[in-house]
Amino acid sequence: MPFFLLFILMLCTTKACFPDQTDSLINITYVNSYHQGYLPSDNNLEGFIQAFDVENVKIKLIYMDTKNHVDPEYADSVGKMIIEDLLKEKPDFLVISDDPAMKYVAMPFSDVSDIPILFSGVNWSIEEYAVAGKNITGILEYLPVEQFVNYFKMTEWSRQKVAVLTENSFSEVKSSGFIKEILIAEGYEVDYFFVSEFAEWVSTFMALNDLGVMICLPTNGAIKNWDKSYALDLITTNTKVPTFTFDSFMMDYVTIGFIKNEEEMGRQIAEIIKSILNGKSIMEIPFSRNYEYEILTNNI
Repeated sequence: MPFFLLFILMLCTTKACFPDQTDSLINITYVNSYHQGYLPSDNNLEGFIQAFDVENVKIKLIYMDTKNHVDPEYADSVGKMIIEDLLKEKPDFLVISDDPAMKYVAMPFSDVSDIPILFSGVNWSIEEYAVAGKNITGILEYLPVEQFVNYFKMTEWSRQKVAVLTENSFSEVKSSGFIKEILIAEGYEVDYFFVSEFAEWVSTFMALNDLGVMICLPTNGAIKNWDKSYALDLITTNTKVPTFTFDSFMMDYVTIGFIKNEEEMGRQIAEIIKSILNGKSIMEIPFSRNYEYEILTNNI
């Protein structure tokens, strides 16, 4: 039987902390595709909690842990367990973050329930999910790839070859098509390298350095046996080319980052729920996307 972490996070107000007020509680189940400690989804959740300044709220937080268990059978099995819990608990809202929870929880649950579903962190597009006519809306996650293009446009690295070295995961494979499309349209050659083990990441990074191509390092959350100390030493002593990322937790490993603000998506979801609580129909709320980012540099 697969294992996933579940705990209750209480946003206590004076009323919410007393048993005789439980009938007035707003119950939200929040399904995180990954694990506690994975910074992008942690930041998303933090933005949601900070912005959700509503009294009488109880949030049940569930981690699917699909970075550490990447096989689809695991995600499907955990998704079914979560759906059983949702059908039993009948929360007022289901909030999910990232594609695994969208695919394995939100979509099958929407076939058997009309509880409002809010998504965030779904990469680039919603087209693969049959959401038409359902009580689903949310925030798509775009990476600042065009900002990367604009930054390097006037440098010697414009329209050069880009190698993307990343984990072999559902979300990264999905994102690859969209990133490739943008970069190829701007005149870049693009190669993707999906790895599952740290040793493979090391050897691939060294080989790409020797080829003299720009290297993108999006994430490492699903790379097994990751050795941060060894990776930092390797990066510090061997980086010969521009390296870049779109996530803050990867900044230690790159020379420049075009860093998306994950908290923005959580804040947007909180505002959507508040508008529904104030009487707006979820069917009236269109899908949106994230926009906030910053450029950071690192002396390697």
